Amino acid sequence: MSRGRTVSSKLRTTGTSGFAATASQIDWPLFLGGALTFVVLHGAVVVLMPMTAVSRVGLDGWWLNAVETLVAVGLGMSVASWLVLRRHATRLTGHAIAWALGAMAAMTVTLAVIGPGNIWPIVLVVGSVVLGLSVAVGAALAAFEQRRRA
Repeated sequence: MSRGRTVSSKLRTTGTSGFAATASQIDWPLFLGGALTFVVLHGAVVVLMPMTAVSRVGLDGWWLNAVETLVAVGLGMSVASWLVLRRHATRLTGHAIAWALGAMAAMTVTLAVIGPGNIWPIVLVVGSVVLGLSVAVGAALAAFEQRRRA
């Protein structure tokens, strides 16, 4: 048996390894929920933040341009992910990943629409870290709440 067949047969029997997933394995409602939450939060902070933050962000601005908007989106994403993920006792990690990936996808599309500028790779990394940590905080709160109820 050749080496290629061995690897292929292992993949067929054990499935994909790590966090790799196919489109059928992604929880699309949570992915879309994370995306919609980011779009709503980004729009809200750009339009509704006090003039001190808006003057730096601008109505066509970006949520990472001011500390106030970064904190608002981070806290909003944490609260939203906690409210949604507390209903998902099983596969909490998979659901949190789907929620975070949806938010990151929406962030990427929003940045492309606004205009990426010349430091867009750094912006995507920093934004993804902030969103990922925010969702992780919400998921941790949901897990803590589930353990307390059990």
